[in-house]
Amino acid sequence: MKCFKPSDDQKVPTEFAGDMIKGCKNLGMEEYRFLLRAIVSSGIGEETYGPKNFFVGLMALVPSLTSRIINHYKMREDIKSFNLSGMGCSATLISINLVQNMFKTHRNKFALVLTSESIAPNWYNGNEKSMILTNWKVGLNFKLGVDHFCLHPGGKAVIDGVKRSLALTEDDMEPSRMTLHRFGNTSASSLWYVLGYMEAKKRLKKGDRVLMIGFGSGFKCNSCMWEVLRDLEDKNVWEDCVDKFPPKSLNNPYLEKYGWVNDENATMPPP
Repeated sequence: MKCFKPSDDQKVPTEFAGDMIKGCKNLGMEEYRFLLRAIVSSGIGEETYGPKNFFVGLMALVPSLTSRIINHYKMREDIKSFNLSGMGCSATLISINLVQNMFKTHRNKFALVLTSESIAPNWYNGNEKSMILTNWKVGLNFKLGVDHFCLHPGGKAVIDGVKRSLALTEDDMEPSRMTLHRFGNTSASSLWYVLGYMEAKKRLKKGDRVLMIGFGSGFKCNSCMWEVLRDLEDKNVWEDCVDKFPPKSLNNPYLEKYGWVNDENATMPPP
């Protein structure tokens, strides 16, 4: 498993996010307040990244991402490639399941699974609230036989809802919550950053069982159980900051600047 970290110029600090939203000419005061409220309660921070094409416009991958990879690395022409789309943030586990099924008939083969962020190309510039929100995207004891929970960081409300529904602890939710705060919701690839946090924090020991759950549009929910084959402690993509996590406070920096949106008498700020 390998995760990648964007360059610093792709971070989305408070000022940039506010300016970007104000640049949406179709937003009235009600929609402006609605979108800012979503950001204020999103769980992201000043260090969170945003994809580059989110800044510069839309992007259509033709040929497919799999074809581009095969061509770039000059792989053999007979390689079987599958480009999954429309699966939302649950695509990671669907891809793993596809490989698992292929290995039942193709012995002694290798497979590469690549998942990436795919939210930015679908940015919505209108003023329908149900569409705007997508831009920011109990009973059973689930702890029996499970040592760690690798949960999709789809947003603060998603994390809080899963914690409540599965009766999990804040320690269980820490990897997902920290991933959201540091890297944001990176769509299908988010789960690998959550798993990377567990590894960097030296949580994963030989014999541990990890329940991975992904959520996608539709609504889709996919899960799988991993068993740790050896002690893991590679700091991976978290190397430069993992010792700072979890921070003493997860107070959203957007709240200080845009907390006024909760005032029903607020007016549109000057550009």
